[in-house]
Amino acid sequence: MYDDDASQFSQLDSLIAAQAGIDEALLPLATVQARHPKARDDIRRLEKIDAIKRICRRDGFYLSRIDAQRVSLRGDMRAAGFTEELGLTPEVCKLHVEATQALAHEELRSSPPTSAASATKTRPRTWPRRR
Repeated sequence: MYDDDASQFSQLDSLIAAQAGIDEALLPLATVQARHPKARDDIRRLEKIDAIKRICRRDGFYLSRIDAQRVSLRGDMRAAGFTEELGLTPEVCKLHVEATQALAHEELRSSPPTSAASATKTRPRTWPRRR
C-alpha cells in the first residue's frame, strides 16, 4: 500500500498550513454559494459555531480554502442523503472541526518534516509497503 514515493505527502504541508490559518488563499463567497443551494445558510450556521470564518475585504466576503471546503462538504453530504432531518446539522460538524484543529496544531507543535523527501525518511518502519 505504501512505498517510498514522496508524492503521497505532496499536499500535507498545504493542508496543515490551511488548517492552522497560515494559508492566505481566499475564495469569494459567491463561488462557494454557487455550488450548493443551501450554502448561504451553511455559511451562516458554520460561522456561528466558529467552524469557519468569513473574511471581509473591500470587494466582498471571502472564505479561506479550508473553510470553503467545509462548506462544500456540507453540501456534498446533504446531496448524498446526510440531511438535517437525520440529525446531521452544521452544528454536528463542530466536533469534526475541533478534532481537525487539534490534530493540525499537534502536527505543527511536533515539528513535522519540512519537505516531502524528508517525510519519507522519517516514516515509521511498521507501515506496510506496496507490493
